[in-house]
This record gives sequence, structure tokens and C-alpha cells, in this order.
Amino acid sequence: MYKIRQRKDSPHWQIDVKVEGFPRVRRSSGTSVKTKAEELARSIENDLWRQSQLGEKREYTWKDAVVKWRKESEHKKSLDIDIYRLRVLTPYLSGRCLTEINRQYIEDMITDLAEERELSNATQNRYISLVRTILRKAATEWDWIDSYPTIRKRKESKRRVRWITPEEAVELLDALPEHHRQPIKLGFATGLRKSNFYYLKWCQIDMQRKCAWVYGDEAKGKKDIAIPLNHTAMEILRGQIGKHDEFVFGVINPPTNPYWKKCITEAGITDFRIHDVRHTWASWHVMNGTSLHELMELGGWSSYDMVLKYAHLSATHLSESAKNVDTNLAQSGKEFLERSLEVA
Repeated sequence: MYKIRQRKDSPHWQIDVKVEGFPRVRRSSGTSVKTKAEELARSIENDLWRQSQLGEKREYTWKDAVVKWRKESEHKKSLDIDIYRLRVLTPYLSGRCLTEINRQYIEDMITDLAEERELSNATQNRYISLVRTILRKAATEWDWIDSYPTIRKRKESKRRVRWITPEEAVELLDALPEHHRQPIKLGFATGLRKSNFYYLKWCQIDMQRKCAWVYGDEAKGKKDIAIPLNHTAMEILRGQIGKHDEFVFGVINPPTNPYWKKCITEAGITDFRIHDVRHTWASWHVMNGTSLHELMELGGWSSYDMVLKYAHLSATHLSESAKNVDTNLAQSGKEFLERSLEVA
């Protein structure tokens, strides 16, 4: 049976549906028209009855799945990023039943999204993985749908390491306005990620000990990171003293993509993202003899594998090991020469 009523604090009719064997459904109808509210209530009652008597599955929507998935994913470190991506997907999936979200629909959706937002293959794959994860749970854990579609992932390019020379860095800094120049320069000096150097606070800095730190809840790896401050970094920080009580660079946001592209174009640089400032810092370190293990600690990376992409930039860390066979080869060469002389 069902009932509808109106509350004093809402113009919409409220629905109250009870079918034996199912939790009571109480919700807003979303309409102020009584006949429409009654129609919706009857539809819900009919769906529940058919599930109860005929064993039919309820038609769950994408919104239902997202709400349940979010409740089960509160522990995820990347939850904020996932929530952002779900909002991007809302215009494509809002109101759709899970059974309607098939492979072809997802393929078309990702293609449209990639064209509209100029997404790389790697970013497209992050969206695909998120959709696939939710649909897989709906099928295998929640029993909401009978199966979930297999979705072809885009081919990703291998590890991207884009860095610029010190000369190019100077050109870039000259092309930036002062309020962006100093944060970016600190990025080149410390290897901090964009959000960490733009939103750096004075409470994270010890000028006497010449070090700073990023708290775990602000770090990508969710672990505290200690950052030694070199001469360049200390000069930048001293120049910011007294400008803002809390934030080193005041209350500013990183430059937008169009503005950033304009600045790198003016500097004569192409294909260079703000995150590539960190790649540049790491590349300069390796080319100047910093070992990969030291780089891993300096950059706050959680595993050695994550810094191997910089190994090709310098062979100096292998030079001592390369000498290990010198003695053997020298001895072999000497013995070969002696045998040659004996034969002669």
C-alpha cells in the first residue's frame, strides 16, 4: 500500500510505500502535482510487488550505484579525485538504469568526453576504470545486475618524462608574473608537487634548520615528507617573509591551463605541464650525480620503481660498477698477448 502527503516545509508531495518483505520507501516525489506523485507511488509499489511475487530484480540507476559505492569507499586515498570524475560523468550517466550502460554506450561516452576535455589516453583509462569498478560491484557484490560489460582500455604511452634545461627554466620564469614566478621557482628548487608549493604554509617551514615538510594528508602517498631547503629555496622564502601570515605565497591558485600555455609559448617552450617542473627537478638531480635512492627520499616517492624512469638521464651512478670487469679484462688481455708472443 502507499500514501502521499505534503509537508509544510516543502511544496513537493512525500511518498510512503510499504510492501511486505521490503524496507519501507519514504521519499520526496519531486513534484507538487498530486496525480503525478500518486503515479510515482503506484509505480514504486508495483515494482516492489513484482520483485516480491515474480522474483524480478529492481531496476537500479547509476545514481543508486554511486551512492552505495561512495559509502563503501570512504577509506580510499583517491576518493576526492574519484568524486570529481563522477561529477564529470554525471551529464552522461545521470538517471540511466545500470542495464542501459553497456559497452558501446561507455565507449561513445569516453570518446565524447576525451574530445570535449582534451583528455590523454591515460586519463581516459582512469574514467574507464572507475565506471568498470562500480559496474563490477553492482554485478558481483550487490547482485543488482546480471553481468557487467568488458571495456577496452586506451593504449597508454610509456612513462613520460618531460624536462627542460636550466636556460629554458629561466625563460619560463621570466614569462611568468611575479605571483606565479616565485612558487614555480620553488618547485624547480625543491621538487614539490604543484599543490604543495602553491599552498605551502609558514607552519610547515623551519628556517633555522633549513627544512620544510608536507603532512601526510596533503601528500600524494599519504606519508609525511621532509624537504631539505637549498640556497635557492631559502632565498625565495626569505623574500616572502611578511607578505602573508599563513601562506608563503598568499592566497593564490595555480595558473589555469590556458594561461599556463600562453606563458610557456611566450618562453618558446612546448608540451610542458606544471607537473613537469617536478620532472625537471628530478632530471637535474640525476644528471648532476644524485643517486636514484637519494632522489626517491628527496622526492618523497614510496618505491624505487617510481624513480627508475629518470635512470636513463645519467649513467654516472653505474660508472663504479662498470669498472668491476676492468681487472678481469686487463688480465685476459695480458695473457692473450703473452700466448701470441709464444706462438710467434
